[in-house]
This record gives sequence, structure tokens and C-alpha cells, in this order.
Amino acid sequence: MSTCNVSIQCKLRASVLLTAALFCSVADMRHATAVTVVVANGTPQIRLRVGAAGAGISLVTFTLTATNAGNGVAINGAPNITIIAEARGPVANARNATLTVNSTAAMISGADSIPMSVITWTTNDATFPVGTFSGGAGQVLTTFQNSRRRTTAHTFRYANTQIFPAGTYNGQVTYTLSMP
Repeated sequence: MSTCNVSIQCKLRASVLLTAALFCSVADMRHATAVTVVVANGTPQIRLRVGAAGAGISLVTFTLTATNAGNGVAINGAPNITIIAEARGPVANARNATLTVNSTAAMISGADSIPMSVITWTTNDATFPVGTFSGGAGQVLTTFQNSRRRTTAHTFRYANTQIFPAGTYNGQVTYTLSMP
């Protein structure tokens, strides 16, 4: 099992700034988008990268102003975040790899909180459907057969449907790739 953590920090003021920090310390892979590659027979293994290669922490920033906070128009985060999930195993032993995310922890600022379910994403690869953090554990993002590499770039969005109290909100989601 490979696990990657995504830390989210939100700063809400009169001029509101939301920052999501994505962290994954799994093996470095080259950047690619919307690619599926069949890998030859070999020792079973899985790899997962969330964010920029070798960067440690990738930041996604959402910028809100006092005039657009809570107006219902989603705010795109920048930059896009690359997700690479790779599962390798003997072709004769077909197995499925599953990428899940745990978003149970809300973003917290003192006694105030923002649920992760206000963060959505779009993708450039149909094998990673668009979605919204469910606020639960084990939310399945994609499942694929072994001997494959799935790569996508996610654009995260802050729903912006309500106004939250000013503060710096911190939270974390965890991506997990598994192949039984």
C-alpha cells in the first residue's frame, strides 16, 4: 500500500485566501498527463505520487475577495496537481489496484471548521472521474487492472457557497493506492 497525504490550509479574511498543501514522499516519477501504459511482467509493486516530482509539498491556492466570498461561484485553485498511480504485477495474475482518499478531517481554525466536502476537482483523464471530497474514509477515485500507470492533472475548486468566519483553517486528506 502507498499513501500520500494532502494538507489543506485555508486563510479567510476580508480578502480571503485558501491554500491547499499537497504532500507525497513516494518515489519520484516523470511528469505526464492522461496516459495509460501497459507494463511487462515483473515483481508486484505499486507507486503513488500526488503533486510535483521531488517538490515535497505542492501548494494549491484559492483567492477570494470580500466581494465574491460566499457568492456561489466556485473558485479554481492553481496550479493543477498531478496524480500518478502505478500498479505492476504478472499479467497472468490479474489484480486490481484502487486509489482512495480519506477526507474525514475538516479544516479547522480554533473552534470553527470547514468540511472538506467544499473542495471539488476536475480532471484531464476520464479514468479519474470528476468529484468532491466526500468527508468520509475510503472514497474510491479510480480502480484499474495491474500492469498499468494512470496519470492525471486535477484542478481543485473551492465551492464558495457560504461565508465562513475569518481565520486560518488547516486540514488533511490522505490518498492511498492499494492492490491486494
